[in-house]
Amino acid sequence: MEFKEVIKEDFVMVGFSGAGKWTKEVVYPIPELWDKAYKSFLTKNPKRIIGVCLPPRSDHYFYTCGIEISSVLYSEIGEGTTVHTFPAQRYVVFKHTGPATMIPNTYGKYGIHLIQMAIK
Repeated sequence: MEFKEVIKEDFVMVGFSGAGKWTKEVVYPIPELWDKAYKSFLTKNPKRIIGVCLPPRSDHYFYTCGIEISSVLYSEIGEGTTVHTFPAQRYVVFKHTGPATMIPNTYGKYGIHLIQMAIK
């Protein structure tokens, strides 16, 4: 699986978020977040839907799945969504292929602390 390091400017993301814990069989809530994002955002024709995994503490993580937005129009943000602002910094970007339940395998393979996953 190919990946690249990029210096990304600060960005705003609207999506669905949740805390979880890596285990061998369960990756709650990542698959559910992707399902919600697809159902909510594909009708808006985004360039891509992305997931951001914040640095884990032990086996715990915080994950957000959604779309990048250029400005926040609170009237357009749906119920149950979250808005996050991420700073300009170095990110590792890669395409994850396969079911969302396999994301921990990709994450563990690279030992990366901050990931932006994009499905194009």
